[in-house]
Amino acid sequence: MRLAIFGSAKPRLQVRDWQATIVLGIAMICSVWAFAITKETTDQGLRIEKAQSALNSLGEIVRNDIEKTVQDVDRVLKFLRRTYERSSHNVDWASLVKEDFAWNARAVQIAVIDRDGLMITSTASTHSTSKPIDLSDREHFKLQKATLSDELYVSRPVIGRASGRWSVQFVRKLLDAGGEFAGIIVVSLDPTQLLSKYELLEEFSGFGFALLGADDVIRAGAGTYGTQVGRALVENADAIIIANQGGVSIFRHRVDGEFRLTKTLPVIGTRLSVLVSIPDPNVPFGKLWATLYAPAFLCTIIIIGFVSTSVWRQRKRHRQIMKLANTDALTGLPNRLAFQRALENHESTGASFTLLLVDLDRFKAVNDTFGHAVGDGLLQAAASRFQNAIRSDDRLFRLGGDEFAAIIDGELSSQDAYTIARRLCARAARNFTIDGHRLSIGATVGIASSSQLKSDKALKCSNVLKAADEALYAAKSSGR
Repeated sequence: MRLAIFGSAKPRLQVRDWQATIVLGIAMICSVWAFAITKETTDQGLRIEKAQSALNSLGEIVRNDIEKTVQDVDRVLKFLRRTYERSSHNVDWASLVKEDFAWNARAVQIAVIDRDGLMITSTASTHSTSKPIDLSDREHFKLQKATLSDELYVSRPVIGRASGRWSVQFVRKLLDAGGEFAGIIVVSLDPTQLLSKYELLEEFSGFGFALLGADDVIRAGAGTYGTQVGRALVENADAIIIANQGGVSIFRHRVDGEFRLTKTLPVIGTRLSVLVSIPDPNVPFGKLWATLYAPAFLCTIIIIGFVSTSVWRQRKRHRQIMKLANTDALTGLPNRLAFQRALENHESTGASFTLLLVDLDRFKAVNDTFGHAVGDGLLQAAASRFQNAIRSDDRLFRLGGDEFAAIIDGELSSQDAYTIARRLCARAARNFTIDGHRLSIGATVGIASSSQLKSDKALKCSNVLKAADEALYAAKSSGR
């Protein structure tokens, strides 16, 4: 047998190169985004840590300052009350409240109110020149009159009826010789002065400070809370505890449409608490996108472009290699490997076809007489003639040497197959002129039909090839 199908050896698709490139590209993209996300997570942790440190240190500073102010004011209240008690509950209040020891630079006024709520005296206005002012409706008076405990009370911000100015009332009650309620002593402080010095600190830009009562009403404020004095602090339902140290929590919540971190510390010895708030250190997505994610996205696009170009070039090179592997270099026809694959495809699909094996007659004599250059030219010319002798949908192969094969797809009658074979022989029988040499050869054709050789179970292309090969030898033996 002059033609045989090789084993299953095929040029392997070199997918490893471009697959490795894709894997490398994916790894690079993952690395870029892992770096971006890790950096943001790390930076966010550092920002939160720095913010917590600022809240802790600043909170302690503000609380200590408020505690000192409260202690100073309470010391004045207690001094005035002790003086009252030591003088057998009968003192010249107008003179006493103007003593240097009693006055505080932040005080709006010091006032004394009797058991009926009438102002006895005030550093802002005295009853000797006007009708006594009735303060019995004031909350701080009613609460001190109603309670049995001796406790410093700090009122909500109110407008003083004697001073006419906003003030926060620090109040202690007075008792007569029988231990009955005798009135109250009030030191009024300007709420804007309690935390005003923190407004001037540029490094605390965006911070907020507030002095809260037990009722969550802001007694004094600065920064973010500077305009909210007298308002109740609204707890946000979306507030999240991000840290808890010694029972004091740091919250992240929304204030006036923006997220902030807030810490509240109790003022020792009172029902007050100091609130310190700073802008949320988390960077807005827009800024993150511009500074971190946009560069990462750009790197991703560059990597995808690089990988796509590289894969395209590798696939193109692979296609070129596969084309060379399946093409006869001399004639440009599909080669023996392509022929083998075509037969395997028919065997797998079971599609009918007719196989024509073609041998050139007297080619060896031409090759030996005129040399390989003329022989090669003759093969090229014969391949061109054979290609024109079959239909455009049919396939012509050069199997090697002077051997050719044609696969005609579909059902084909014996007469039609014979007609094609005679046409091939006729084209080969016409004289060739190669390098000035007039050459006369011929061709012998062996024909086999798959439809006539198909078994009950499946098509065996090896049987078709064997039958065509036997037909070719039979034709040669019977005179070409």
